[in-house]
Amino acid sequence: MRVLIAIAVALVAASAAIAEDHVRVHVDRTTVAANTEFRIDVEASGESVGEPIFDDPIEGLTVRPKPIGQSQSVQWSTGKGKTVTKSLSYAAVATKVGEVKLPPVGVPVNGKLLYSKPVTLNVVAETQPQRGLAWEDIIIVTSRVDKSEVYQGEQLALTLEQWIMSNESVEAGTFRGADIRYPDTSGFYTTPLTTDVIQRTRNGWSYDVTEYRQVLYATTTGDLVIGPWYWEGLARARTRYGVQQKTYNLQTSEIHVKVKPLPEGPPNFSGAVGRFTLNAELTRDEVIQGVPTTLIVRVSGEGNPDAIGEPHLPPIENAYLSDAEKETAETKGSGLLEKRFTYMITPLKPGNMMIPPVEFCYFDPQDEEFKTEAAGPFTLRVLESVESGPRTLVSDNNVDSPSHAVGVIDEDIRPLAPCPDGLRPSPPAPLRNAGAVAFPAVAYLAAAMLVRRKRRFEQDSTYTRAYHAKAACLKRLRAVRASAQPADDIYRTLAAFIADEFDVPEAGMTAADAERLLQSRGVESSLADNFVKMLRKCERARFGSSALSADEVRALTRGAVECVGALDGTLKRLRKKERTQ
Repeated sequence: MRVLIAIAVALVAASAAIAEDHVRVHVDRTTVAANTEFRIDVEASGESVGEPIFDDPIEGLTVRPKPIGQSQSVQWSTGKGKTVTKSLSYAAVATKVGEVKLPPVGVPVNGKLLYSKPVTLNVVAETQPQRGLAWEDIIIVTSRVDKSEVYQGEQLALTLEQWIMSNESVEAGTFRGADIRYPDTSGFYTTPLTTDVIQRTRNGWSYDVTEYRQVLYATTTGDLVIGPWYWEGLARARTRYGVQQKTYNLQTSEIHVKVKPLPEGPPNFSGAVGRFTLNAELTRDEVIQGVPTTLIVRVSGEGNPDAIGEPHLPPIENAYLSDAEKETAETKGSGLLEKRFTYMITPLKPGNMMIPPVEFCYFDPQDEEFKTEAAGPFTLRVLESVESGPRTLVSDNNVDSPSHAVGVIDEDIRPLAPCPDGLRPSPPAPLRNAGAVAFPAVAYLAAAMLVRRKRRFEQDSTYTRAYHAKAACLKRLRAVRASAQPADDIYRTLAAFIADEFDVPEAGMTAADAERLLQSRGVESSLADNFVKMLRKCERARFGSSALSADEVRALTRGAVECVGALDGTLKRLRKKERTQ
């Protein structure tokens, strides 16, 4: 029986190890038109990952050897070391109608060649392009999500695509003043948009495709709706009748997402949803009694950073444990993040002190179960503090006579030194005496006010964000002129200002959101309209085909400085009025 159990354990461990190193292949659609380009995504994970190897030739399929996109991320986990995840995208074209198989793709992982599962494609007859170019073919906008059903807090990827035909006889794009409104994502925590431009083929025509990607996290359960994407643009085409143009007013369809509630979790559930790893380290494993050491705990993975709660650290005997200092960093473009928790541990007694394991519990939506990562325990060697030796209470200049000498009777008992001169009364000083009496009370009141102010900054995040909102905004606006993307910087700066003033997340803030917040607080319409107009102007410049001129940047920056100052003063008065009512 024991032998069978050992074999079973070994098989489980072996399967888990194999599951860590993998190669997966996805296609953007399984039904494709012949001679029409589609995308193949290859993902490989392991300690070291090489380049994908495709069969050559592949019957009925041509894969371009140079990737059209790639990304790489690295994760560290306790006991497992480094894990590299590499993703590459390739353009492919099916050359025959019917069922076409993409054979397993090999990728060198940790010195071994691992293979993906084969993929079956349904290739249909090529769609013949219209003989004459239609206006509907020149500009196309689409929106989609990678999942239609998620758990609350689970990551959801939203992709917006803007297809603009690449043709010598056609010029197309947006125009200054165009109405571009991105989808309403109410009910979701949103991250900033990322942009990528690639070339694709559709119905025989070549297009420059701009992809806008945004990661969403559902904050509530039920049936949520991602609103349509509104887009205005202009196209000019040279025809046999001369140059003609058309104005576009396009919008995508709504996207419906079903959000499921999380199952009841264990007591140590942190609130995080996704896939995470945990590691922790002591900066010093040997200290003197009363001298602190630092414990750094890192949570890494994919998920909403605001939902990552503090890991569970049990009480430490004979030690003082400080509150955690928190810091979040994100790997740009990878979707991976790291949240760091820093603790100060001060040992109170000498000897070997045991720091118990740190635990982090999260919900894995792919496996639909709660998982707990642990790091530790740690052993801290605490050295006994050394007391200083005997001290001299008088200087060497005063030891000429035996009466002025101070002898050490014992380490804990020291005699008093006689006064070398007679005592004389000091002259009266009423002001000095009054000041001496009043000073402790004044100092106590000042210290109490400082402590109260510091405590409010630490505990009241709403007050802290609103207090620093204006200064932080003006500081960022001063650096705008040197920026390579001034419209984007001004937009983000103003969005951050509104988010700080109203204590709401900055990510995903739109001009419509800012307008709604200002109206809810009762800000006068002229001031609110001015602020919203600046945001919308920046929105159009960020995603339009024409950038802001230097004069426009200067004018917009000056207007933003004046508007922020006026708006900050107005909001302070309104908050003060609300407190007095």
